[in-house]
Amino acid sequence: MEGYPLPVTLVAGEEARATAEAEVRRLAEKHRIRSLSFRTCPLVEAPNVEGAHGGRDISWSSRVLDLRQSETALHAGVRKSYRHLINRGRRRWIIEEIQGPQGEAFHALWTLANGRRRALAAEALMTDWLKQGHALLFGAREGDEWQAFLYAILYKQGAYFASAPSLTRGAMHALQWTAILALKARGVTQYELGWQARPGDTEKDRAISFFKTGFGGEDRIVQAVERDIS
Repeated sequence: MEGYPLPVTLVAGEEARATAEAEVRRLAEKHRIRSLSFRTCPLVEAPNVEGAHGGRDISWSSRVLDLRQSETALHAGVRKSYRHLINRGRRRWIIEEIQGPQGEAFHALWTLANGRRRALAAEALMTDWLKQGHALLFGAREGDEWQAFLYAILYKQGAYFASAPSLTRGAMHALQWTAILALKARGVTQYELGWQARPGDTEKDRAISFFKTGFGGEDRIVQAVERDIS
């Protein structure tokens, strides 16, 4: 933790929660942050946000896929129309898990697809995670030209669908299915596909949510609260 000499005493349970919250508050005051948010992880059973009473409830739902199922069961959970799109994508593009340093190609395609560049600090961090084995990168290419990427963050036996820039329609279904099977083969047991749109969200948000639900899984509540710093 910032400003703390090593070694530090490890704590657990309620003491761990209180220690973490105190550290967050200390850093918030140091950096003059006006509000804080606390959230749970949908991959952890029986999450709670005790101690966050008095905050504004900003909870949402996140889609989670249980990879402990057999491949047959996972395939059965895929939306019927998506099975066709997966097969078509595999025939049209070369879909593969990318080995070796491809961070620059991924960031360049993200910039091209979004019309702006991601923050340099974020690019550096995501590249480092690939090198350190904390993330996986999957790509779809036509010849030597990359058309789409999927970036998944790894932590213990969980994974998070973090980014998916694309220059073409249709490749992402095959990329997602390839990622699901690769993560399962690596021993990942839960794959978080991410937040689900809420009433009032944009049409784009609803389309992204529709894509995520097409691979099965279930929605889990991410308990979150936001507090002003007094």
